[in-house]
Amino acid sequence: MFSAYEASKAAQSMFSRVMRLDLAAWGVKVATIQPVGFKTNLFGNSETIRCHREEILHYISPEVRKDYGDAYISTCCSCLSKMREECYHNICPVLDDMCHALLAAKPKPLYMSGKLGWLLPLICHLCPTSLFDSFLTYITLSRYTDSKPAALAVN
Repeated sequence: MFSAYEASKAAQSMFSRVMRLDLAAWGVKVATIQPVGFKTNLFGNSETIRCHREEILHYISPEVRKDYGDAYISTCCSCLSKMREECYHNICPVLDDMCHALLAAKPKPLYMSGKLGWLLPLICHLCPTSLFDSFLTYITLSRYTDSKPAALAVN
């Protein structure tokens, strides 16, 4: 569900690291700001999410639609609305990090704005993969639905 989003986030993170190394010779400092859990229009509003659901159902192949099922796809889309409602409205921590990154004599290479922004990377680095995967599944889809793709549902 989040693969494209997470892949682009990982690419941006690696790009920033490489740019920091490449530009250091010129005295240019590169800082990455990764906001965690803030309410944005990334997933849009309820109407946008409904349109995405209809678009997904219209364009996916019959085989994929059969494997996932309309109920699972609908649940995933509604999950985004629920997740959006739990996000922080106040973006001041992000703005504070931006100001620090721009104005500090020695900015940090990475800012993780938001409560518990440090938690996922810590768990990822310190815990076995299976534990991290279970935690990530819990805080994303399984917290909002018990639906599974149709092909994985037990009959």
